[in-house]
Amino acid sequence: MARSTHIESFGRQVLECLPSGILVVDVTSRVLFLNSEAARIFEVVRDEFVGMMLVSHARFRPLIASINQYRRRTPALIPSRQQFEGAIVRNDGRVLPLGFSISNLVNSRRRVLGYVMIFRDLTDVQRLRERARHSEMMAALGTMAAGVAHEIRNPLHTIRAALDVLELRLARQEDPERYLEVVRREIQRADRTVDEILDYSKRAEAHYRRQDILECLRRAVGLVRRPAGIQVVERLDQEIPALYFDNERMLRVFINLIENAVDAMEDRGTITLGAERLPLGTAEGVVANIGNVAIEVGDDGPGIAPADLVHVFEPFFTRKSSRGGTGLGLAICQRIVEEHGGQIEVASSAGKGTRFRVVLPVREVMGEG
Repeated sequence: MARSTHIESFGRQVLECLPSGILVVDVTSRVLFLNSEAARIFEVVRDEFVGMMLVSHARFRPLIASINQYRRRTPALIPSRQQFEGAIVRNDGRVLPLGFSISNLVNSRRRVLGYVMIFRDLTDVQRLRERARHSEMMAALGTMAAGVAHEIRNPLHTIRAALDVLELRLARQEDPERYLEVVRREIQRADRTVDEILDYSKRAEAHYRRQDILECLRRAVGLVRRPAGIQVVERLDQEIPALYFDNERMLRVFINLIENAVDAMEDRGTITLGAERLPLGTAEGVVANIGNVAIEVGDDGPGIAPADLVHVFEPFFTRKSSRGGTGLGLAICQRIVEEHGGQIEVASSAGKGTRFRVVLPVREVMGEG
């Protein structure tokens, strides 16, 4: 008997030394035990708290909700632990974030006696999370600022050089038209960069209506200039249903994808256009009540390096800056497609080309799914 009392006393001392709060309740959520750290977290007097029903005090009702959730998830007689996060309101009105686990307390006769909860004050963890989010945001802003500076500085350098030459030409009374054209072109390039930044940073008003997506795709093909050595092959399912989409914004997506294909192949190659209706459940992440449609734009160019492939939809990522690429085109495409409730994917193999796939939902009316 003395040995049992000693072990029990030792166990209580161990629980008192733990940096985590320990709370034990019976199956009715009556408090059976709590250690000093739990009393500190909950700001309660231990002797007064033992025997209290958690549900009797509003500040502890989130714990009851977690216990009930645990009961629904876990077979009663199987000892199991699940992790939760929640919060309680302290006496000074401050919200205290908590991380905690709940375990069944099962006796040797496989009877559930109650629940053991282990708490941890997540205040410091939340501060670290906020710092990490802030650091990520600042890093993203830094990347964007560097991209903007780079894209604006390039045409400005060209304009400055052209103006220097132009000044000499005018002093010699030579024809300045060639250099004036360079200035005009580079100003247009800088202006286009600013337009794309503004387009990326705000959501334009969309005008959705039910219409033919294949007509939009063919219109895009007709608007993109391409060398005579690049041909277009269509593999389009003519039974594709009409979709709800903003024609001008989706046209921009297809133009960008086709222009990328032309740039990848330079002077010779084949652009393949595909369109098919997908069965329900085959497009993960796209929700639609009667299926989805996939539109593909592929090329047989050199492909995209694996190290670059994961970055293609990131703002300001480009491998064609010497040809005036801002690195915003695909980021804008992704935003437009996602605004339509769809998704855009890319696949590429070295030496075999690249394929972009736009998946859009089929809807009876706009706003479904």
